[in-house]
Amino acid sequence: RRILISELSGRHSLTMKAAEFGIDLRDSRLGNAGLQELKRRERAGYEYETAEASFVVLMHKVMNLWPSYFTLEGFRVIIVLPKFTNEEKPEISPKNEEDKWLWARNKWLMAHAESDEAAQGAKVALTGVNIDIADEI
Repeated sequence: RRILISELSGRHSLTMKAAEFGIDLRDSRLGNAGLQELKRRERAGYEYETAEASFVVLMHKVMNLWPSYFTLEGFRVIIVLPKFTNEEKPEISPKNEEDKWLWARNKWLMAHAESDEAAQGAKVALTGVNIDIADEI
């Protein structure tokens, strides 16, 4: 019988499915971690019914068996803005959806519903967890 990933309701079923691909999840910690990650991803919209290779990759990652192809040592972001950007917003009559996102001169802003900018009227267009990295910088 072919078991669809979405039918997996418990650790035992997940362990059986993983075993079909030679992945041993009998260790209760690995099985629980695999099940929790699978459920988390399915709640986020991932589907594994027709993507069994993605399921295999996910289980290898849960077991820390997936190879790391590179190590991030750091990154830098440079933003170059046109002259007068962020000055007072020009008075315009919005002609399209993007015009409604204009926040300042040459600045179109998409905000998360939980952000200060959204509370001030910015276009809410970002979804998911609203993380704040200000303390980490």
